[in-house]
Amino acid sequence: MNGRLISNRLGWYCCLILLIVPTALAWAKVPQEYRGVRIGMDRSEVIRILETTPGHLAYQDLGSRLGEVIRGDKLFRHALYTFDANNKLVEIALEMREIVGADQVLTVFNKEHGLSLAPDKSTVEGEYAVEVRGNKLVIRKVANLDNRAAGSPR
Repeated sequence: MNGRLISNRLGWYCCLILLIVPTALAWAKVPQEYRGVRIGMDRSEVIRILETTPGHLAYQDLGSRLGEVIRGDKLFRHALYTFDANNKLVEIALEMREIVGADQVLTVFNKEHGLSLAPDKSTVEGEYAVEVRGNKLVIRKVANLDNRAAGSPR
C-alpha cells in the first residue's frame, strides 16, 4: 500500500509540473502596454487615458507623438508615444531614471516580465518587440514582418 501511495503522489507531481512549466514559459512575454496605454490604440483613446486615468498627470502633444512626464514610477521618468499615419500607437519609449541606473532598471524590468533584455539585446515576440535605445526602453510594433527576406530570388 505504501508503494502505491508513493506512485500516486509521483503521478500527481508529474501532472503538476506539466501544468506549471508551460504556464511559466507563457509568462515571459513582450509587454504591449504601459500603464493602460496599449500598442495599436487610436490616438484619441490614448489621449482619453492620459486625461482621465489616475497616474497620468500631464502630457504634451508633439505632432505625431505625445510626451508624458511620469510620476510614481521608480524605473521611468518620461514616456513618448509615437503614432503612425493612421493615428495608431506603434511605439512607447520609456526614458529610464538616471538615479536608478540603466542596469538596475533592466534588471527589475526583466524580472517583472520574465525577459533577458540588455543594451545589446532586444526581444521580439510575434509582432511586438522590446529593446534598449540609449537611455530608453522601447516597446514597439514590428513593421512589415512579411516583407523581410534573407535574399532576393535568382
